[in-house]
Amino acid sequence: MPLLTYDHLNARVIKLPQSIDNNTINHLSQNLVGSASDLVLDCRLTDYIDVTGFRWLVNLQEQQRNKGKDIALVNATGNLLRLLSVLHANHLLQIYDDIESYITHKQCS
Repeated sequence: MPLLTYDHLNARVIKLPQSIDNNTINHLSQNLVGSASDLVLDCRLTDYIDVTGFRWLVNLQEQQRNKGKDIALVNATGNLLRLLSVLHANHLLQIYDDIESYITHKQCS
């Protein structure tokens, strides 16, 4: 399962798979090892996350903070957005409608 990643401004953008679960987080983690950039996780294809995937996101955010870097989720919709809302993840994670909203936020801060 190849991940589409690219650099945009000072961030590494990663298009996440359809599911973020125990079957995908190891592959995702391997692709993020050593990243010294802010991370933008594009969730446009993602419609499922389990507790393992959510814990992975929270741990990834902590790792980024320890490096003085940001992590943001963009393009979260449907089931994923509802689940993140139920979990009150908007208080834990930076969630933006799209990458342009994230860029605007970064430029203003």
